[in-house]
Amino acid sequence: MKTTAALLAMILLGPVAADAVPLRDRAMAHLGETVRVHGIRVNGIHPGYIWSDKVEWYIGFLAEKEGISYDEKKAQLEAETSLGYLPHSSEIAGSVLFFASDLSKCVTGQALHVNGGHWFGGF
Repeated sequence: MKTTAALLAMILLGPVAADAVPLRDRAMAHLGETVRVHGIRVNGIHPGYIWSDKVEWYIGFLAEKEGISYDEKKAQLEAETSLGYLPHSSEIAGSVLFFASDLSKCVTGQALHVNGGHWFGGF
């Protein structure tokens, strides 16, 4: 129950535009204060591109718009990450599993950037 509520909070407060980050942070803090009496942790996963059919389509769209090949555009996006590739959803799931498990029982109010090093939050 507690884990489900925390995961629901992550979904509801998910990705937001950069100018809305302070609002998201205040919402997470308020939610954390509200539910802490019930032992519920509030954390967030902040993924970058997650490899999927939609991302595959989007890369094709960008490539066509820019007049380059699909492979060139995909290579450009992959080069923007420190690890050199776009993570698959199964790799994001491991981070969610960490927050849902007792391994993170003393972790709350945190944002984990799971994006292959596409950008470094807080730096």
